[in-house]
Amino acid sequence: FNAIARTALFGMPTPVIVLIVLVVAVHVLLHRSVFGRYVQAMGAQPGVAWYSGIRVPRELSMVHVLCALLAGVTGILLSATVKSYVPLSGNAFLLDAIGATFIGTTLSRERKPSVIGTLLGVLLLAIVKNGLLLVGWNFYWQQVGIGVLVFLVLAASFGLRRAAH
Repeated sequence: FNAIARTALFGMPTPVIVLIVLVVAVHVLLHRSVFGRYVQAMGAQPGVAWYSGIRVPRELSMVHVLCALLAGVTGILLSATVKSYVPLSGNAFLLDAIGATFIGTTLSRERKPSVIGTLLGVLLLAIVKNGLLLVGWNFYWQQVGIGVLVFLVLAASFGLRRAAH
């Protein structure tokens, strides 16, 4: 079990390889398949998707199964990395996950959530958190900094949207 987080393949840590595989797989699933079109239709207008013939409850169940699968893989990688299981250890990453999604959506041209945009948001947040750590901010002030960053990104997004109209 510990080997999952400690081994490297092609000079890259196993969790990074898992990340790359999952990003590519989910990107292809959401942008190159009928299921992905259904998910985008349900996200934009669930009622219209229903009237278009998409079985919204069934497809929504599949989305939940996919999210549960990804959360399970993430939990295994997190437990292998810290070599223990703490039930609420993932809560520390909640603000980062939401922030990365908002930042990735704001950075995309279409202003729609995407896997690649979220990955860019994750990288930006990692850089900011690393910078705050190097400056000497503790965990709680880092959370405040991330919250302020997410707020600024959302404010910029609304400002850009208003300027476009």
